[in-house]
Amino acid sequence: MNDSISSVQKERQPFVEDSPHYFSGVTIYSGHPRERASLVPEEKSNGKNTYVAHWQFTPSEKETVWISCHYLGTHATYTMELPTKTTFCEVKYKTFANSGVM
Repeated sequence: MNDSISSVQKERQPFVEDSPHYFSGVTIYSGHPRERASLVPEEKSNGKNTYVAHWQFTPSEKETVWISCHYLGTHATYTMELPTKTTFCEVKYKTFANSGVM
């Protein structure tokens, strides 16, 4: 079975939605994200309508740190390796009432 979008039945038409995919958060990884070694923030703080997550790293040539940005309504992410001299990452989220979304 071919699962590509071009293999749909004649009566169906492929359509790519062009509405925006809003930022929903980040994941920090020890090593490439395909290894699934996500790091838990060392500190979390909540302020009014904000959420702040902190990660600290020890620079190493042997171990890489990666960041992945996630967006609502899609499985697509942007990911990149952080420079080896990175020692700290802080992410500030604005929370939305009753949405469960940051």
